[in-house]
This record gives sequence, C-alpha cells and structure tokens, in this order.
Amino acid sequence: MSRSAHARAVRAVCAACALLALATGCRMPREVAATVDGRPVAAAELEAAVRSFTSGFGRPTPALERELPRIRRAALERLIDRELMLAEAGRRGLRPDPAEVERALGAAGGRLPGGELEAILARAGSDRERWRRTVEEDLAIGKLQEQLAAAVTVSEREIADRNARPRDGGAPSEGVRASQILVRDEAAAREARRRIQGGEGFADVAREVSLSPDAACGGDLGLLARGQMPPEFEAVLFALPAGRLSDVVETPYGYHLFLVT
Repeated sequence: MSRSAHARAVRAVCAACALLALATGCRMPREVAATVDGRPVAAAELEAAVRSFTSGFGRPTPALERELPRIRRAALERLIDRELMLAEAGRRGLRPDPAEVERALGAAGGRLPGGELEAILARAGSDRERWRRTVEEDLAIGKLQEQLAAAVTVSEREIADRNARPRDGGAPSEGVRASQILVRDEAAAREARRRIQGGEGFADVAREVSLSPDAACGGDLGLLARGQMPPEFEAVLFALPAGRLSDVVETPYGYHLFLVT
C-alpha cells in the first residue's frame, strides 16, 4: 500500500472512531444533555464530542477557549440531528445490506496492516463490533438523506421569497449555507484544495481529512446568519460566490477551506 493510501485509511478509521463517541449508547451515564425521540443523549457523549474536536488543535489557546460554548452547542446539535435521522431511518426501514457494510469497512480498515486497526480502535476505546455499528448507522443516514433529497424540490423563487421574509417580525437576515474543511497546517490545507480542484468532491475530502465535528456531514455547516460565526469566517463566507472554493484561510483555530453552497 502507498503511504498516501495508508494515511487515508488511518484517517477514515479515526473519523469513524470519533463518531463512536457520538453514536453509541453503551455505558450511558445518568446525566443527559438532551432527550431525542425518547432516546437520551448522554452528557458524557457531548463532552467526548467536544474533546474529539479540541484535541486536534493540541495545546488549548485563548481563542479556542473563547469558542468552547459555540463548539459545545454545535456538537450537541450534531448529536441531536444524528439521533433524529437514525430514528427516522428506522421508521422507514432504511438499512444497509451486508455487502454495503463490508465495502465501507474494507475501504478503510481493509487497507491497514494486521493489528493496526485494532490498535486505532483500542485507543478510541472501541472495538470492531462498535465500529461496524457506527458504519451501519452512517450508511442508514446516507440512505435517508438520499431519499429525502429525491422527494423535495424547491424553486429559486421559493428560496428568494423565504429569504426575504422577516424572522420573528424583524428585518430579513442575511445568511449563507456553507461547508468547511479544517486542518492543522497550511500544507495539509493546500493538499486538500489541490485534490478538490483535481475533481474530488468537497464532502469526500472533508470526511477524510477535516478535524471539525462537521466532517461527518461532509463539512456542512448548515445555514449561517451574520453574527453566528467568528469574524474571520464571515469575512470570507459573505464575500465568496456560491460554488467557488475559497483559498486557504488561516484563523486562530487552524487552516480552513470554505465552500458556499
């Protein structure tokens, strides 16, 4: 296996391991951060999600400390979204077949030398069974998203009318829907940008290399209004035309690529 393929395999397994903290229900403590469709989201799961994000930056910085409430809120929203999607996928009977699961597992773990997969899972406090369960859930969510996307059509006029309507009786809010990739150093950001410009999907690269919790959703940040984001983000996102990949953006949190969708 080439060094780059090996690195991609390790990152894919690590990303799945990070999701284990969000997705598994074992060892559930009494304290809960939220209850979704009758299922508790443990406070420990939320804190694990926050740690998974902040640990990618190494030593805590003042900027990162200031952003912790925002990070915690975003992590909880992702947990809630995941539980809602899993519940809806279950109601619709959307499950991946065994062949799909094996392909997804083999795309990452199958490329690693013997013993390395177990070592990565062990460091994440997981094992093959829990990893498989997380992958199965990811595939079920993917099927739900595909089904929903196929069933919904929204015209440009409807979008324009909705954006023009005031929220809560106030003035219309300016907002964008965007995705990001966050990495630790500039070289990694430029390599990710090169891959996307070479034809790889932004979401695929985000799932593989991004350190942000939204990597599991292909980097999707959702709809963002002015005032919701750090100033460094807004300066780029509100100047970036839809569909155009940003240059590498350095912030106190790392190096980013943005795509306004």
